[in-house]
Amino acid sequence: MANAIAIADQLKDILKRELELGEQIDQLQLEDSLSTIGLNSMSFIKLIVAIEKKFDFEFEDEDLNYQVFKTLQDVVNYIEKRIE
Repeated sequence: MANAIAIADQLKDILKRELELGEQIDQLQLEDSLSTIGLNSMSFIKLIVAIEKKFDFEFEDEDLNYQVFKTLQDVVNYIEKRIE
């Protein structure tokens, strides 16, 4: 669980920096929909690239669909599995 919390914090930092979300990201809960922060296909690509750099792995081609990752928790879970 501590690992998931650390990943979520790092992911929020990425969202804040790469998508320029500012304070609004601080209010985002793990179960909140990423669409509430305006994540779309273009911003999803920016997010993927930043995650790959930060966590040093590449997303599988079949996972490169922003509709698969509906919540912050979905992204955290994926990262957690990939870096185990």
